[in-house]
Amino acid sequence: MKTIIYYFTGTGNSLAAAKKIAIILGDCDLIPIASLENTSGKITPKIDRIGIICPVYDGGVPIMVAGFAKRLDLSQAGYVFAVVTMGGYGCLGSCPA
Repeated sequence: MKTIIYYFTGTGNSLAAAKKIAIILGDCDLIPIASLENTSGKITPKIDRIGIICPVYDGGVPIMVAGFAKRLDLSQAGYVFAVVTMGGYGCLGSCPA
């Protein structure tokens, strides 16, 4: 089953996640959301499976990703998934064993 994974990455963590998922799924195209920022109109991929991968910024998705999602027409997709990444701060104070 062919998959398109749209991704947005700031530090590279979301791209790394997208690449790992693409390997597991096989037959994937990785498309940076930033590359579509200056295009106009709806984005209507005619594909079986669509994924969106991005980081969490201030408790939500980045503005660019939100704008992209509003333009994305999922009517042709049989399966849609999303993955959000979030960097951690490590263990502050005492950590559970």
